Amino acid sequence: MKEEINQKKSAAEEKLNVMRFYEPVFYTHVTFLVGSLDLVSEYFSKKKLIVGNLGNYNGMTMDIECDDIKKRSIYLWIRKKDDFYSLQHETIHLIKYVCDHIGIDFRAENDEFIAYYQNYWFKQLWRCMAKWANIKLREN
Repeated sequence: MKEEINQKKSAAEEKLNVMRFYEPVFYTHVTFLVGSLDLVSEYFSKKKLIVGNLGNYNGMTMDIECDDIKKRSIYLWIRKKDDFYSLQHETIHLIKYVCDHIGIDFRAENDEFIAYYQNYWFKQLWRCMAKWANIKLREN
């Protein structure tokens, strides 16, 4: 399940691309954000989420604990719409956070699960990025 939200910044007419996903098997909510440091900082401020310094990074993945054991919120931010490499990197962090939550060790013995689950998330998020960056994808 996904829900797209676009927030426009009035002055520069930049927009922060936001897509929310829910993955019901592991009760995981993922909010995917693509946009400038200023826009993503403003977004987190409005949500009253405190995050570290984002200034030197091209992306970041943050795990937000919830009181409800059946909820988990992960925020994955990428600075540029076409940054395939940062998305690849950040989805590994996303998988690590989910594995930690569900009790699966993030190590070689579980590499097949990790690879399939990372591929699932990468495909979901890359499709959004490609749409936002007007990149045509070849589907297999």
